[in-house]
Amino acid sequence: MSQRVNIQYSIEIDELPEAVHELLKKSTDSLQLAVGPVHTVYLGDVLTLNTLDRIDELRLTMAKVDQTLEDVTSIIKGYLHHKSSPPSPLPQVENKEEITELQRQLADFQAQPVGIENSEITDKEQ
Repeated sequence: MSQRVNIQYSIEIDELPEAVHELLKKSTDSLQLAVGPVHTVYLGDVLTLNTLDRIDELRLTMAKVDQTLEDVTSIIKGYLHHKSSPPSPLPQVENKEEITELQRQLADFQAQPVGIENSEITDKEQ
């Protein structure tokens, strides 16, 4: 079986049902395609290399489907956890004096003339 890699990306929450639906459809389609050739084994001698090959292909497909279904399970659990968790509280301000000082510094900064800094004063202007 080939190597698997975990990836992570974000989508809009309203796109999640369609994404999960696509993963489920891919899984069921893969199973249906893999089961088809095994059905023809019943028509003849089952003790052949052909039967072994078809069973092996089916088992590999089932393993891939199982991994995809495990991913879907994780996605659904994460979604349900997100929906059942209370919203995060806003951070509490602990030091009003610190905020007051920052507001004063911001006001001082905003009051400075645009484009003139102390270091830009030349000898002619002094």
